[in-house]
Parts: sequence; C-alpha cells; structure tokens
Amino acid sequence: MDLIWKRASTSFYKLILSEGIPKLPSIRWLTRLLSCSKADIGLNHQTIKYLEQRVKNINDREIIVTIIMDEVY
Repeated sequence: MDLIWKRASTSFYKLILSEGIPKLPSIRWLTRLLSCSKADIGLNHQTIKYLEQRVKNINDREIIVTIIMDEVY
C-alpha cells in the first residue's frame, strides 16, 4: 500500500509520513524500492482473470458490486 500511495502522490505520502501514524517507510527507501520493481495502480491482468473465474460460479442474486472512487490531489 505504501508504494501505491507514494506513486499516486508524493505530497499525500509526505503528509501521512509527517503525522507519524501509521509508521511508514521513508520516501528515500520507497524510491529505491520503486526503481527496481513495478507497482501499478489499478487491477492487473491476473486479478481480472481471477475475478472473471469467480464470477462464473455466482448467480445474479449473489453479486454485490461496490464502487469506490478516490481522488488524490
């Protein structure tokens, strides 16, 4: 989650980091980690395939959809 917050908005991450709750890794450490890995925002291909498989076995009455929208400025 830390990587997603950092990638989405460095200003937001700095604000959370300055509050001290919860304890978060430093921006420098996250930047080093991000330089050698990929942390995309959104659903990746494997997650979509997994969800498609799960939905095949669910009838229409059992499906509940929650939409969460978040804007980080």
